[in-house]
Amino acid sequence: MADEKIVSKENDAKASKSGKSKKPSIFHRIGKYFRDTKGEFSKIAWPTFPSVVRNTLVTLAVCAILGVLILVVDLGLGATVEWLASLKPQG
Repeated sequence: MADEKIVSKENDAKASKSGKSKKPSIFHRIGKYFRDTKGEFSKIAWPTFPSVVRNTLVTLAVCAILGVLILVVDLGLGATVEWLASLKPQG
């Protein structure tokens, strides 16, 4: 009984190696891609609306704070360069 299974598996392996497996059509593969994508999207833990709003506000606040910080540093460095330029002797 065990010998028959081994011979059967060997025959199946030889048949699969010698015969070309038929590739699914392009339409079948595209359909499978979209079905798989839909399945993956269902696994995503989507954020709630209040969470999205809160995260957006935090992002905007950090951008505003950094903008002000860059403005202050730029004005300070500009004033320092102007002051250093005024120290240069005329002549």
